Amino acid sequence: MDSPYLKLLINFSMAHSLEKMPSGESISFVICQGVPMSLLANTPNPPYYAVIFTSTRTEGDHGYGEMANRMVELAEQQPGYLGVESAREDVGITVSYWADLESIKSWKANSEHLEAQKAGRKSWYESFKVRISKVERDYGI
Repeated sequence: MDSPYLKLLINFSMAHSLEKMPSGESISFVICQGVPMSLLANTPNPPYYAVIFTSTRTEGDHGYGEMANRMVELAEQQPGYLGVESAREDVGITVSYWADLESIKSWKANSEHLEAQKAGRKSWYESFKVRISKVERDYGI
């Protein structure tokens, strides 16, 4: 599916770097199956952490959608969870926000999440990468 919303996000990101953005100004998008959504993670003032999960999918759903929804529900119950934003086109990008590194370690070790990780490696992902970063500054409207 060719999404003009994802292209807008990419084009804006390429045209404007954080260094060029005035203080107090930002953009954020959550795109679910090509439809822009107004749901942005309501994060506290920094510092906090972001887990950035990028992936390319295999063909077919094979239970992926149901499990993805379950993982969001489960993450929301974890201590230190702050929110999530996600987009998928050719590359999926999901960013979950956490209060501290210990919360991230606990989430990674959650038994139901471990099962989802196994299924992802076996059936859902052609490739993926996880990056963890500390958010030092954020701004927006």
